[in-house]
Amino acid sequence: MGLLERTLKACMAQTGMPVMRRGRIVVADNHPRRLATAVVSRLQADSPVALRHIPAGERNIAHAATAALQRQGVVSSHRG
Repeated sequence: MGLLERTLKACMAQTGMPVMRRGRIVVADNHPRRLATAVVSRLQADSPVALRHIPAGERNIAHAATAALQRQGVVSSHRG
């Protein structure tokens, strides 16, 4: 079991937290081969919250985080 799978399972195990009853987990995958796709697909059926995989473009943590937030409608994609 890889780091991503262990991390997601640990997050999914936090069912006693109120946010987990209405929250979601978003995985922003910025690996060129989209390595997180299979892990997320495998765990979605057992997740107590919505579990989404988002391709995030280039390998840069700031870009990945921004892509995830934009796709979830948390931040605008317009630059000011």
